[in-house]
Amino acid sequence: MDYFNELVQSLEKANAYKNGDASKARRRTVVALTAPVYQAQDIARLRLKLQLSQRGLASVLGVSGRTVEAW
Repeated sequence: MDYFNELVQSLEKANAYKNGDASKARRRTVVALTAPVYQAQDIARLRLKLQLSQRGLASVLGVSGRTVEAW
């Protein structure tokens, strides 16, 4: 499979769509679900269950330690 040429073709189709040619475009509808609301005690309980420090949870989630502290 030639990924470079597939990428080029994809970009060409995207550019054509941007310029008004929708003949080769695929349209997909995505329904976004409402994210659950968590309270601070929920996060703390989860951390304890997973045996994670605030820093450890931050690392797993890919956020800063300060973000987890703020929760």
